[in-house]
Amino acid sequence: MKLRKRFAAFVLACVMVVGGAVSVFADDVAAPAAVEETVELASTTNSPSGGATPVNSTGVYDHSNGNRGNTWANGSCKLTKNNTYLKDKTVYVAKKFTTKKGVTYKITTIAAKTFYKNTKATRVVLSQYVHRIYANAFKTKTGAVATVKLTAKTMTLSKGALNGVKKVQVPKARLAYYKKILKAAGFKGTITTF
Repeated sequence: MKLRKRFAAFVLACVMVVGGAVSVFADDVAAPAAVEETVELASTTNSPSGGATPVNSTGVYDHSNGNRGNTWANGSCKLTKNNTYLKDKTVYVAKKFTTKKGVTYKITTIAAKTFYKNTKATRVVLSQYVHRIYANAFKTKTGAVATVKLTAKTMTLSKGALNGVKKVQVPKARLAYYKKILKAAGFKGTITTF
């Protein structure tokens, strides 16, 4: 909302400056009509996330929990550093990533070494929105997370995405699918269902 108001004020100021210059060289009647049209356009502009528009950016901090990620204009986010649950045995990856400006993104991707600081974690639970995992995503300073719970219907795994992971939990209805992609990613541990 603040961004829209600032943008409207900026457009109004620009129109007034240009309108003032035009009125010196042309008649004064044209400037007020241009101001009304511009303000109307600025005030009716809608954005997908309540006033703030998603953008492509790297190294963005999650305002609510201190996580770090790369964001995209389509509203998705690649989690690059997990700074929550550092002392917990189970780490729950949030569904959303909210920036300081109030833009909310869905966490859809896990980058390499995202859980590097989670040395006490033995289990990571991913939301159903996470559908891509990069190599060495679950490596920590002291080894790797032991168990990962995958909940998405479809998944893209890079070769070595689950390096060091001993056990993967997958939806019972998607067991055959997950066996195939886990094998292709080089996973050699245990696969269980929930």
